[in-house]
Amino acid sequence: METHPPGAVERPELLAELRSVRAFRHFTDEPLATLARLAEPVTLGPDQALYLEGDDGADFSLVLAGHLEMARETPVGRQVLVRLGPGDLLGEVSFIDGLSRCGTVVARELLRLARFSASAVRVRVAADPPFALALHRSFWQSLAIKVRQANGLMSEILEAPTSRVAPGLDRQGERIELDAGSKVAVLADGGLTARELATLALTLRAERFGAESFVFAEGDPGEALYIVADGQVRISRRLQGIGEEALAILKRGDVFGELALIDDRPRSADARAHLGPCTLLSINRRRLEEVVQIDRETGLQFLQLLCRILCRRLRAMNNQLVAWRVMAGFR
Repeated sequence: METHPPGAVERPELLAELRSVRAFRHFTDEPLATLARLAEPVTLGPDQALYLEGDDGADFSLVLAGHLEMARETPVGRQVLVRLGPGDLLGEVSFIDGLSRCGTVVARELLRLARFSASAVRVRVAADPPFALALHRSFWQSLAIKVRQANGLMSEILEAPTSRVAPGLDRQGERIELDAGSKVAVLADGGLTARELATLALTLRAERFGAESFVFAEGDPGEALYIVADGQVRISRRLQGIGEEALAILKRGDVFGELALIDDRPRSADARAHLGPCTLLSINRRRLEEVVQIDRETGLQFLQLLCRILCRRLRAMNNQLVAWRVMAGFR
């Protein structure tokens, strides 16, 4: 592996490459130039490992050229967790949650990367709010891509259901009034501090769903994310020969449906009120953009929360994917 020492060095060629990366489309000129100065060029040959499963470390990288895979070794063989190529980020999960690497990353061909030191980036995040906001929007998009890919890999080993709940039906709950103080309390339970949440709380819509009713179904268009205010929500998929497979049971303060604010792809699972009725707070993409413009600190906090949620979800999905493949003897 060939590397060049990082430093505050002007890299106009790299800056030009970063401008073309979809993940960095939220960066304005100065934050993007800052990111380029923090980059360390890295080159890997075919079959070289960037890092190993269980490694400590929180640096993250951008693939500039070539392709790679992240995988785990299991009793039934090597199980691929994600495949990435030019324009994709990797390593951001450990940067965000501070946990060890969840798989071994290996170059599938000659690979050129821009690697970013976790310590240097964190110093800049703390000192430069516009940079921090743009970076976390990039992380959010990158994590969403990985979650979508994990869903696709799960589908490779599971037969599709023979029938689904008809997509596109109106699944809105009953609109209810919830005072701003109650909304702030729910957000605080979800991991956000209360001081900056008044703006966000005012934008959230409260809805009540009856027991076992659908909030959304797999295949529905995604229009909003949801926060559980009371009751529980079951996230599940319907699988051929198995029936409903619960993926998660969400409680007060938990967030779900956040991928809808990143792309226009349909929902990848069902969400239903679990056992009894539930109250949910929701926000759509347009309203979140308004919050970010009005109060950047609140917007950054919310994006950081969403990134932590996606990291937890991705790690859980990776574990579930490997477990399913091992049980199925999938190679």
